Amino acid sequence: MNPERLILSEVLEGLKLTREQLIEIGILIGTDFNPGVGGVGPKTGLRIVQRGEFTAKIREKLPDFDPVPVMDLFLHPDVTDDYTLAWSHPDIPGIKKMLCSDYDFSEERVGKAMENFCVKAGQKTLEGWC
Repeated sequence: MNPERLILSEVLEGLKLTREQLIEIGILIGTDFNPGVGGVGPKTGLRIVQRGEFTAKIREKLPDFDPVPVMDLFLHPDVTDDYTLAWSHPDIPGIKKMLCSDYDFSEERVGKAMENFCVKAGQKTLEGWC
């Protein structure tokens, strides 16, 4: 796996889009909060938004759908500063229960994967990562 770092401002600049337009594309192709417009994928969604046809396409294909609440959710998400981070060992039984009981993962495969989670505590030095 080769992780890639995407910087939103650079992506938007490269596509000549605003953040609002990126959200419009998401609404067209579908998000966790709406099903999207059938037959509209990322490339078609980009074209529709670049042509300024977002509102017309939504009215045509989803006349009963109001995109404003979805847009607002992405532009103004609920956030909190009321939290505390605490690092501890993973809850192996809890993870196994969730993956195997709730999501039907193989107990054998999850068990083997969990063996790798049980490592010695302590901070590694830079030399230890070489």
